[in-house]
Amino acid sequence: MLRYHLKLFAECRPSLDSQWQKVVCYVSFDHNRKYRQIVEDYFQYHLRLDIEYTKEHQNFLFSEPHNIATALAVYSYFRVNSLFFRLDTVDYISDQSLPRRPANVKNRSCKIWVEYVQPLKETPRSA
Repeated sequence: MLRYHLKLFAECRPSLDSQWQKVVCYVSFDHNRKYRQIVEDYFQYHLRLDIEYTKEHQNFLFSEPHNIATALAVYSYFRVNSLFFRLDTVDYISDQSLPRRPANVKNRSCKIWVEYVQPLKETPRSA
């Protein structure tokens, strides 16, 4: 099975009044169609895209690995820890570039590591 490994450069903050803090997030996942709903939710509720238009005219976006990785990070780590999330860039990486420490989020289909470039002023709840 094809497995993707991505490195997300992003920012997060615990409240609207807080400053954005840089974060690097590594996401490793098996690529298959079971992520479609989480990507649709991310597009509709986080990015506020017109989901029907996207389905009709840009359906390929739902299976793009960088969209899947971002949706997994948002819904499996950042929302769980009540953190606002803003994506900057994404790099595709090899499995040798993944952190060697235990993942912050680990389930049957994905692993997510989060590294704060600047320490958070408020500690997020454990994932």
